[in-house]
Amino acid sequence: LASFTDVVRDAALILAVSGSILAEARRISGMPLSQGVVLQNGVDLNVFRPATAPEREHWRSDLGVDPQAFVVVCVGAALRRKGWLELLDALGRFDGSNVVLLAATIGEGDLDLEGELARRASAVRLVRRAEITAPALARFYGAADVFCLPSHGEGMSNALLEAMACGIPVVTTPVGGHPEVVTDGMEGYFVPMQSAAAIHAALDTISRNPEARRRAGQAGRRRVEAIGTPDTTGRRLGELLAAVTETALPDRPSRFDSHRAAKVTS
Repeated sequence: LASFTDVVRDAALILAVSGSILAEARRISGMPLSQGVVLQNGVDLNVFRPATAPEREHWRSDLGVDPQAFVVVCVGAALRRKGWLELLDALGRFDGSNVVLLAATIGEGDLDLEGELARRASAVRLVRRAEITAPALARFYGAADVFCLPSHGEGMSNALLEAMACGIPVVTTPVGGHPEVVTDGMEGYFVPMQSAAAIHAALDTISRNPEARRRAGQAGRRRVEAIGTPDTTGRRLGELLAAVTETALPDRPSRFDSHRAAKVTS
């Protein structure tokens, strides 16, 4: 805590991927941090884009997924705090339904997803990929009907933004910066943390209304387009760095260096 406070106190510029993270940095440090700026991560809108109907059909075929299945995609480390267990419990409530879970897991995890699925949602088919490439991940999104990430905490989920860019509705928890990019009932639905019943209700609503899925997906795409691409973020970062260096005091040439700039991500 002391080292964090020292870093942000002396930083000429503080970057945060969401307003909620910047607010938390202010709370922890007990300082106003007027040099703080929110710079959301851009998304490659050419890679992560809505699938055409033929692409969706082709990608489902490649994954061995029934064209008529209700497909949920979740992306994240196989960790309890990502909400996997609640998601599996929610999917287990679709008794006898044709439901598929596409799971893209990244990094180390603490869960046996296959074992938990067998215990909690044995009728659900799991298609899992680890350390997936961006183009393959885009195909995952494009083959799905809905993205679900019921995390117990996030800064700003890149996967959430990618799924929205791909034009699919989202079901997630109102943690971190998520309320800054999702409006409940517009791009999808917010659910309380650790509530399998609420997750199931949201997914069930989406599964029953294709037109609502389409509208929510379009709204999500528009929201991410407004954030921009990595190039947009890079240009904005360059402008911020230029402004900092141009206004540095002559007797403090090292004010903006590796020890005096901070990026707060989570």
